[in-house]
Amino acid sequence: ACGITSGAPLVRTNDSSGDGYLKSSLTQNSITLLGMVGANGGPGRSPSGGNQQVVQDIGFYYSTTKPPTDNNPTFFSSATNDDLDTWATSASKAPLTSSTTPTTLSQARAHATNPDPDQTDSAINGCYRDYAVTVPNLTPNTTYYYAAFCLPENVGRAGGYASLLDLTGGAYNARKWGVVKSFTTEGTGSIVDHPPTVTILDYGVDAGLNKVFLSGEAIAEGKNYKVNSVGFYLKKVSIIGASATESQILTGLANATSRITINATVGSGIYDDTFNTDTILPTPKADYYAAAFATFKINGGNITSPVLSSNYEKINFASSVTPQSLLPNVENVKWSKNGKKGTFTGIVKANNSAITDAGFYIIGKEGSHMTQDLTIGGVTTTTQFAKPADGAALKAIFDSPPSGVITHKLSLHSSNITSPLNSFDLQFDNLKFKHTYYAAAYAVNSTGEKQAPTCLRVYENPPVGHFFGVNANVLTFDKNGKFLFSDSKVATNDTLYASTIAPVTLPKMGRWRISGYPSEWNDGSKRVPKATVTNWIFGGTPWKIHIDLKGIVNKGSQRHCFYKISEINDSNQNIGDGIQVKIVQLGPGNNNPRTPLYIPTSFTDNPSTY
Repeated sequence: ACGITSGAPLVRTNDSSGDGYLKSSLTQNSITLLGMVGANGGPGRSPSGGNQQVVQDIGFYYSTTKPPTDNNPTFFSSATNDDLDTWATSASKAPLTSSTTPTTLSQARAHATNPDPDQTDSAINGCYRDYAVTVPNLTPNTTYYYAAFCLPENVGRAGGYASLLDLTGGAYNARKWGVVKSFTTEGTGSIVDHPPTVTILDYGVDAGLNKVFLSGEAIAEGKNYKVNSVGFYLKKVSIIGASATESQILTGLANATSRITINATVGSGIYDDTFNTDTILPTPKADYYAAAFATFKINGGNITSPVLSSNYEKINFASSVTPQSLLPNVENVKWSKNGKKGTFTGIVKANNSAITDAGFYIIGKEGSHMTQDLTIGGVTTTTQFAKPADGAALKAIFDSPPSGVITHKLSLHSSNITSPLNSFDLQFDNLKFKHTYYAAAYAVNSTGEKQAPTCLRVYENPPVGHFFGVNANVLTFDKNGKFLFSDSKVATNDTLYASTIAPVTLPKMGRWRISGYPSEWNDGSKRVPKATVTNWIFGGTPWKIHIDLKGIVNKGSQRHCFYKISEINDSNQNIGDGIQVKIVQLGPGNNNPRTPLYIPTSFTDNPSTY
């Protein structure tokens, strides 16, 4: 089930793909903005009352005036913003209506109060639903700022979650905001305002097949034109000259006589501005010069002549050249999440003919794990599930998984293996919440199998509503044992909870374990501060740890230690690497301590579980 917020549901200024607007929709005068609305539309009248607050208005505000804040709402915040409320009074509104797609106003209202959205709906991704609004009548060549918003109907609070979450009172019925983003409309005219950048990036060869693989980049640096077409020019070295200068080589490639033209597709590379392709060259084999080219479409509709790259590559294709390896050159591209599933994308960049098998090796483990060990303040936290150095290392773990490590193998069906095989996608349906996964692409041909040189990391957060954290990462006390606020003022009331560690699990109370990482004193003893666990008044569940240094005087140098708080599952096993909280007591000087700041504890050897 999806979680709750204080008042209206959270909104995001992007859709499930991460885009803030539909790129193909941007013109001189209009654009389609993209957002998402959460299924967390305000708490009910009691802890079991459900989500009851109704969305009154939702969509976007936009203006040529930049707001004073970019806004950065989080799940555990109300997402209100007074600066954006003021900015909106002079901005234009683009709301959802009965005809907006993929989500109408009534559909957004229904989704916002549904704790368990229908995942078969293509507009729904987890607890969020995509929505879009087309904005007309814009000014060409102008920068606009915009943000998603949601306004709930006004209701009174009646205890329960509403009272607990809306501590300030005003946030419950206030407008909620997404992140502020910007776009610039296309310009006008027939002259390119800034020259484009065209580059040939790399090449590879398969001498056995007389095939060349080429990659390039074309960037429209101005506002009033776009990339239209891309490709590569090749010409034999014997025609231009083996001792030609760079200028002579580029001039020779610009001449269409005896030139080979290889067309590619805009965005066919790993990034939007890159492109790649391959072709079999004619026999007999020869050496070639190669450069990238691109044409550009100006907003008025004119298409420029081909713009040649400012650099070139020399491709050695003579019969004496032997390829470095006949194994497939396979790489990871990306992981794309789609609701409770996702897609791994890989690419075979060289030796990609006659592929017999391709896919991904995946290993996983419960919890959110760091990719490597981390040292902070001299204390090292060792990860329980490190990221493998490369695909070969991941494959070794896949073949012999340690205890607690799960494995999956995704393989292309034989009917989907083309020759040549370029990029490929495989859906991963076994995604589990609160698990860390590492994945590496692989490909197989008659020479053997090759894994990607890197690994992808995937961690899937639980549905909105699950949270584990603590209220503070550092607690500091003065030399007399009194707690210090962030402004270095001593607390005036010893019963204040400011000097406590409060583990928080949502949406319901969870279980956690506390372990001590003590300081080592001159006498060889290892100690941590005295800690007292307090139970919640309802049900007797432990919910906070009070750190007590009252009356403890430090006459020596500053000392510190750590507590680690770890969430645990029903089998009393740690979930993830835990959260460290540093306890510091200041000292008057650099002398050795003369009084026992800390008391001995058994937490280190026998951690207590709550």
